[in-house]
Amino acid sequence: MAVVGAITGFKPPAGTIVVLLILSIHFANWHFVRRHQRAVNSQELKRFAIACAVAFCTCDESFTLVARISSDTPGSIEGAVTVVVALLMDFAIVYGTVPWISKRMRSAKA
Repeated sequence: MAVVGAITGFKPPAGTIVVLLILSIHFANWHFVRRHQRAVNSQELKRFAIACAVAFCTCDESFTLVARISSDTPGSIEGAVTVVVALLMDFAIVYGTVPWISKRMRSAKA
């Protein structure tokens, strides 16, 4: 959605990006549980959180970072703060919901 928005100028409604982020994280989690027939362990959760953060930075926040670096206005750190807060939210979603939901998915199948 970020790429399409950058190309077309389409502005999604407020909160759409957060909803899509949560859906994409839990779609990957659902696929893992379905494929491996178990919940994620701590090492897999750490790798998953890092991969989600990298994907989020690459697909969404890279535009913000490039715009902030290439702008001529010195002093404002709003873009950098936005990226850091978004990454913290991404880690919070992964660590806060993935273990709980993957256990529930697994117990619902059993």
